[in-house]
Amino acid sequence: MTKLQAYRKTKLDETDAITKRTISNHAGKQFPHRDEYFLRAFALTVFQIIRPLGIVDTIDDLDVSWIDRARLGADIALRLPKKLKELGSKEYVEKIVPALAECCASLAGSHGIERVEAVGIYVNFVLGERSFFDSLEKIESLGDCYGQSDRDIAKVAVIDYSSPNAAKHLHAGHIRSTIIGHLIGNLLEQTGGIVHRVNHINDWGGIGAIMEGFVRWEKDFDATGNTLLYEIYLRYRTGEKLAGKEALWLEANEETRERFAKAYESNGDYESFKQAFSDFKRASHERFMRLENGDDAEFVLWEKIIPWSLSEFGEFYHLLGIHIDHSIGESFYADTGRDIVDAGVENKTLVFYTEQMAARDKKLLADKLAQGEIEEKIHDKLAEEITRDIGCFVVPLSDFERFVVLKQDRSTIYATRDLGVVKFRTDFWNPDTVIYEVGQEQADHFDGVFRSSKILWIAQESTSFEHIYHGFYVNEKGAKLSSRDGASNIIKLIESAIVYFRRKYDDATDFSEEEKDHIARSLAIGSIIFNDIRKDRKQPVTLGGDEAALMRGFEESGGAYVVYASCRAKSILAKAAKIGVEPSPLPVDGVLEAEEIAIIKKLHEYPQVIERAADGRNPSTVAEYLRQLAQDYNSLYAKYPVLPDNPHRLVIARAVAQTIDCGLSACNIVTLERI
Repeated sequence: MTKLQAYRKTKLDETDAITKRTISNHAGKQFPHRDEYFLRAFALTVFQIIRPLGIVDTIDDLDVSWIDRARLGADIALRLPKKLKELGSKEYVEKIVPALAECCASLAGSHGIERVEAVGIYVNFVLGERSFFDSLEKIESLGDCYGQSDRDIAKVAVIDYSSPNAAKHLHAGHIRSTIIGHLIGNLLEQTGGIVHRVNHINDWGGIGAIMEGFVRWEKDFDATGNTLLYEIYLRYRTGEKLAGKEALWLEANEETRERFAKAYESNGDYESFKQAFSDFKRASHERFMRLENGDDAEFVLWEKIIPWSLSEFGEFYHLLGIHIDHSIGESFYADTGRDIVDAGVENKTLVFYTEQMAARDKKLLADKLAQGEIEEKIHDKLAEEITRDIGCFVVPLSDFERFVVLKQDRSTIYATRDLGVVKFRTDFWNPDTVIYEVGQEQADHFDGVFRSSKILWIAQESTSFEHIYHGFYVNEKGAKLSSRDGASNIIKLIESAIVYFRRKYDDATDFSEEEKDHIARSLAIGSIIFNDIRKDRKQPVTLGGDEAALMRGFEESGGAYVVYASCRAKSILAKAAKIGVEPSPLPVDGVLEAEEIAIIKKLHEYPQVIERAADGRNPSTVAEYLRQLAQDYNSLYAKYPVLPDNPHRLVIARAVAQTIDCGLSACNIVTLERI
């Protein structure tokens, strides 16, 4: 067994152990039954009453939602969307609504319902004050499980996110992928799913050049660890550019030309440098081929340098308070990918693309151009792709569309390894869903991977594959941040935010130093996360300007405001306990203020918010809900006193703090007792 094979065996055993622990932890959890939540339970009651009418088949045929009593005179509205679409509004209002209203009228006087009335396409329900207030007991009883459900119990999801490149620094885009991917995992767990979180490290593609550069240039740089690897990467990439165009070589200043000529052991002229760089690339590829084919000496070098990158990435994850279950590099999947190609050649689901095949396709393409079926621009693009793919193993996807999966010399490429990834994840975890949270520029690649996986029979038909992408980080002028803009500043950015919030407590005397540090770190990380998810994940996020503007932007994003609302509610409860005031049901006159009813309704929306966020793969749904809940509660607090004469509002305060904390936890934001 080679050292590479032994490494893969160890990684497989590690993955198996972590997976068993994840499944065991899930089995030990008790998820609240979805049908126990207020609105869902209400819908079930209505469903049972109207089922004999024969106009609904399941509870999901009912749309039951909260409405504003102050504006619409009722609390819950019912409609049947499928029936409405089938009949049209006129017939639906004439035939269905009266039947529904008559049937539901029997519920008045029970289940907290005071009145039932038909209004347009809706049947509206007015609830009694006590039914609102009593319902808060259910929220309290669930504690930090509130909002969770068994809807997707035991469904398996694999989520691939973050995915940094060895020998490079993390850049700003990794913040988005890491945060959004991790939170999608949280949301799927909230609805009962088993989630396997994977950090797909690029520790293989391009590593030959880094290893060759390390052997040649290790002593040239006053740097260590991943910073040294990044310097080597920059020298390689800059050399590639200089060798690619003579004009760039000539435009470079004399000092640069001399430095690169010396590094690549060439003379000072362009042709000499171009040849030297070509020799470097050939040596790099040969080194990579030896590594990929199991050469122990090359593996020892690889195994020495890769941990330097992983250590730097780990510092970033630690700062964000994020732990990803499985860090599995591309190195793990390369042989599986090549085996898939061999099997595909054997069963003729993929082919080695020859010059004869290319000539045939070019003729067919020319015929389509002559017949006016395609434009010249499209013809030229497809013809160029045909030429590019000659000598590669490809999966035919359509007439003029191929997915290249392996080079002629059988060295693996990105696509080879990604096919290995699909097969491993399908076979090992048997997932219902595989989600890739990766930048939108990867859309074409993953489309090819997913389609090829079905053609090559390495993915089950029952498994869905999703590419979830996020918007770019942009500067204050709306321009996309370059990778380098974010690369050197990502960890510094987080640390600066912690310092910014810590300074706010410099003069505070009622907090210990340890508590000040904890609060500052929690607010900083929470604000960065909230800034990232407060808008739809596909929207750009501004991350530019000077440091002071950035810090203010984080603070004003809403994360600290939401945490503050929870702390305010907790402080009221703590003050009540000090003066001996106990929470009590309903005010003396049994009447709740309109704002109190509205906020209780909003509290009961939370389980549906979690479901919508999970289904839409969009944490911003939760962030917006929390922001609105915090705003409504702060308005209520400002308008109506709590102590000492309104102890029923302590019940509301307790439910608000609990719900906000559950939501913040789902967003991976640390909750606090006071700030």
